Amino acid sequence: MYTQKSIHSGPDQATEGSLKLDKQCGITLVELIVVVAIIGILVSITTAGLWSMTGTTRLTQAVNDLRGNMERAKMAAVQENMPSLVVFNSTSPGGYQACIDANENDDCDTGEETILRQDFADYQEVSLQSVNFSGSNKVVFNSRGLPESVSGGFAAGTVNCTDTQGNSRKVVMTSSGGLRID
Repeated sequence: MYTQKSIHSGPDQATEGSLKLDKQCGITLVELIVVVAIIGILVSITTAGLWSMTGTTRLTQAVNDLRGNMERAKMAAVQENMPSLVVFNSTSPGGYQACIDANENDDCDTGEETILRQDFADYQEVSLQSVNFSGSNKVVFNSRGLPESVSGGFAAGTVNCTDTQGNSRKVVMTSSGGLRID
């Protein structure tokens, strides 16, 4: 004969095929608000730190580009076997250009080959603060790549750049043409 087996039990006992939960799962509204507040605080701290690094990064990029472009002008003088000239404009935000000074008049004239032109407006919040190459705002690289002042003799000098947060970096050129960033 066929017999039916009952699987019924009382309300406090677990039954086959059922699951009894002792506690409710979930989070309270207060716990959720605390977690969201903590995340908000961490995000604001991180954002402030990243914001201050952005200006410094732009300044570093501008100074690295300046150093590289001065090297480029020096190499162009050697390759062309003619003097090259780098002329700086320190009117805010500043800029500079380099050319092959074919007529050797210490100016980038129309018709002379432009090596490069850079405007500091391309670097947000960074400006060219000051330039001094033996009292001048320009430097000539002779056909051997050595720097000369426009008044003659070997030139050493600095180009100072700043950002809106007060950070400052400079490119220093020695009289032998070596370039470094301070």
